Parts: sequence; structure tokens; C-alpha cells
Amino acid sequence: MWPGNQADFLYSRVEDHEAMLPCLFLPRGPQGRQPKTVVIHGIPGIGKTTLARKMMVQWARNEFYAHKFKFAFYFHCRELHRLGEFSFSELIERQRLRPRALVSKILSRPDQLLLLLDGFEELTFPLITGPAGLMEDWNQKLPGPVLLSSLLSKRMLPEATLLIMVRSTSWRGIKLLVKYPFHVTLTGFNRIEALNYLRLYFTSKTISDQAVDFAKKNSTLLSMCRVPVVCWVVCCCLRTQIQKMVDLTKACPNATSVFVLYLANLLPTIFKKLPYGDYQQQLEGMCCLAAQGMWNLKSVFDKRDFQCVMVDETTIDTFLYVNILRKLEGQGDRYVFALFTFQEIFCALFYILYFPERMKCYYPLSFMTIWNLITFSRERTMYGYQMGLFLFGLFNEECAGIVMRSFQYSLCLRNKLNAISVITRLKDYEGYEYSQLFHCLCETREEAYVKYVLLGYQKVSLKIKNQEDLQTSAFCLKLCRDLKKMELIFSRNFYNELWPSSADPSYGAQGKENEILLTWWQDICSVFETTGGLEVLVVIDSTMVAPFMQIFTRALRQPRCKLPRLQ
Repeated sequence: MWPGNQADFLYSRVEDHEAMLPCLFLPRGPQGRQPKTVVIHGIPGIGKTTLARKMMVQWARNEFYAHKFKFAFYFHCRELHRLGEFSFSELIERQRLRPRALVSKILSRPDQLLLLLDGFEELTFPLITGPAGLMEDWNQKLPGPVLLSSLLSKRMLPEATLLIMVRSTSWRGIKLLVKYPFHVTLTGFNRIEALNYLRLYFTSKTISDQAVDFAKKNSTLLSMCRVPVVCWVVCCCLRTQIQKMVDLTKACPNATSVFVLYLANLLPTIFKKLPYGDYQQQLEGMCCLAAQGMWNLKSVFDKRDFQCVMVDETTIDTFLYVNILRKLEGQGDRYVFALFTFQEIFCALFYILYFPERMKCYYPLSFMTIWNLITFSRERTMYGYQMGLFLFGLFNEECAGIVMRSFQYSLCLRNKLNAISVITRLKDYEGYEYSQLFHCLCETREEAYVKYVLLGYQKVSLKIKNQEDLQTSAFCLKLCRDLKKMELIFSRNFYNELWPSSADPSYGAQGKENEILLTWWQDICSVFETTGGLEVLVVIDSTMVAPFMQIFTRALRQPRCKLPRLQ
């Protein structure tokens, strides 16, 4: 799918999989039973399909539960879309099993059968949730939705074991069918693994050090790098910028700009294939398609979807050629964005581009849409979370300038002004945790804008769970001048993410990395003395290791710290 040496982004910590796979079907407790349904969750690109294929290879080598499963089959939902009406026994036969007596033997012992189900994001039909529509007979010809629903609900082959690979957005459509599932979440690269990937990608130590140093100082970008192929895209962009002998911090003012610059490298090819007038109309159509997909939880598009936004065949072929789009194998004219991040960035572009031929020259975001983008946390939904970061990243003037120069398109930043009215209203709501808002505001990297939108914010509640929370809180709290009450939860998971081998930051040779983190924590604690109106500091369920506690107590002892109340 990617140009050049495709093996260079397949780095992974093999020992992580080796430790996880043998545990998937172990009882969850001393008296527990082995799970019959395991659901593996993960965001797009995190490696669910790769893991499923690895399981099949290990099973074939008698290395994955060979004593429990005599038969294992991998099914992708696109097969069910393509085949029409068929029975489950016929589906098994398509796996090149002959004679039919062998199929009957397999299905007569469903307790020894493992079914891996993948690709639910490519379903174009609704599943059957009512019991009346479900079937038991595995020899009966059934439409794809009925067959899949019958398997998921265990109406058909109730003793078989299911392993389901699913995105969070697809899980919503199938969770009513699945009974008593056990859940596993693929997290991708942790912080250390992502940095190791960057070190391995660049053959020159000087260039490697530049890239790693840049990533360490941009926690949002490093967080996105937990998806291996996104890490590869970031490396490609940083390599191009370093080859141009530019300062990375100036060339890439925020995380969003890295992805804009990656797409910018593909634009000369697009310009050659599309006339200028057509290009602008076609780019609007592609952005519109991405936005419609985001709001409708849709990532697979057919020719009718492209026609509705007036994207023509030449444009589709061009975007396929530069690997922005990907055609689904064996599914006719059905396409996805080659990387889900591309759909998110094109969606964000849709709301900042200037369209002179429209009565209103831009596409406005509603109050509730902006509200959701700045309040939906990463844990609640990945749809909207990263797109919100990209939108606020495009509000940055330097990043917007890159878009104008590279995409040859004028911009309209009225939605940047629309966001102000939403953010100023948010301060009136009790019990809101501000991490997502701070992530978005930090991505703008514009202190004047952030200081203005945070006027009147007198109470802030924060939970520091990772380095991204730490950096974004450090950036925003210094600009929150009217603060009177601050609630802080310092999660122990914060240390586990940063130093997996030990919760002690003094562990190992990570001095420079620790310096960056401690500087951000110092910035947060400086608020105790620089914000004169701060009256109450509440620290809840927090664990601080020695260096963090030293900075915390030192800030409280400063003469300029007039904090009257600490809880």
C-alpha cells in the first residue's frame, strides 16, 4: 500500500504479542470458565487484522491453542458482502476444504472450532438484532446479514469460540448481539516503542536524534504515533523536512502540520493529473466526502458517494495513485481512505477552506458540533477526537499558511471565531473535565487566542493520565488568568506509560526525557504563584514520585504563592 520499502514500518515488539496471545482464552479468575467470545478492540491501523493473521499462522504451526481448537477459520466481512445468499457450510467449503464430509465433521464438533471475524467497518448492511430473524441451521442458505448475526449471537453454532476484531464505532452495531464477551484492547506502540521506531527508521544517528528530540517535545504527535503506520507517515514527513535543512520546530509548528506537509508532498502529482479549476472543485468534493463519513460513522465509500459530492473518476484514480485512497479488494467500486488519519485531516480541511462560489463562502460548524469536538474524550470515541485536534491545529496561522501555499487554496477561519462562543460557554458547566479542551487549545499553539477564550475560567478540573495531558495542561494553565479553583488528579498510569519498566523516573538512562516532563510539571506548578487569584487547590487520588513531589512542594513554599487553601 505504501511506496518504497514497506517493511520499514512493520517494526513491533514481538514479545508483547507472545505474552498476550497465550492468555486470550484463559479463565478470568480461579473458578472462571474459558471465554467463548473474545472481542479485540482497536483504533484504525493499530494492527487488529495483522494480529488475526498472526494467530492463524501460529494455529497452523500448532503454536496457538492447538490442544483446544482443531479447526480455525478467518472471515472478513467483505466476503459476506460479496457472496449474496449462502450457508455457513458453503462458506467453510470456500476455504478449499474437500470433500464435503470433512465440512460436516468440522461442524459436528463446534466446541473445537475457532472463528476469527474481522472487517466490520466494511459492512454495508445492518445486522439482525431481533431473535425472530436469527437461524440455527448451518446448512441453510441465508443472506449475509442473517448469517453473520446468527453467528455473533451464538444462535448458530453456540459452542464455537469467536474472536472478533472491531473498532469502537463498529462495536456499537454488534454489541447487542454478542453475549458474555471478554474484552481486550490493542494499544499499539507505547511512548518508548514509538521513540525506538523513530530511532530505527533513520540510519543516520544525527538525523535520528533530531527526529526523536522533536517528537519528545510534541506529546500530541508522539501520542498519534502509537499507530504503527501513522508513525511511518510521521517519519516520512520528518525525513523530507530534514533533507531540506530546515528547523523542524519552525517547519512543523504543531502535530497537524506534520500530516499537512506529508499530503503536500503528494500534491505535485495531483496537480499534474487534474486541471487547476477542476482540482479546486474536486478537493472540495473529497473534503465533503470525508466530513460526511465522519459524522455518519462511515469509512467505506462507493461510486454513488463520490457522485453525490461530484468527485469524478479521474480524481478517484489520482487519489488512488498517490495512496490517499485505497480500493477494497474483491468488492467492486468500494473505497476507503488509505489511512483513517487522512479522512480526519480532509474532514478538518473542509471547515477552513474558502469556497467563493457558495452563498456562504465556508461550511460553518454548529454550536453542538464544536461542543462535542472539545468535550468528547479519547476514551469515549475516536471519531471526532483526532479530527477536533486537526481542526484546531489548522486554526494555527503558520499551519494555515502551509495549507494555503501547498494546496493553492484560500482559507476562511470563521469557524475559529465560532469556537470562541462555544468555549466561553463551557466554563459555566459544573463537573466537566478539561483535558480534551486543553488538547485542542494547545494544538493551536497561539497564546493570544487561548488566553482570550479562557477569560472568565475560574474553575478547572484536570486528570493527568499521560504526557499529552501534562504538556497541554502546562500550556493552557499559564494562560488561564482568572483561575480561582483548580482540581488535579495525577494518575499512577501516567508513570506506567512513561516508564513501563519501573514507576520510578530515575530508572534507566532517560535523563533528558525526564527533564522535558519535569519542565512541563514545573510550568503547571508555577500557576500556584503566578495566578494571584487562585484560592483553592484540590489534589485527589494522586500519586507523585519524588521529582514531581519536590517540584510541587517547592512551588507551594514560594513567597509569591498566596494559596490559602489546599485539600
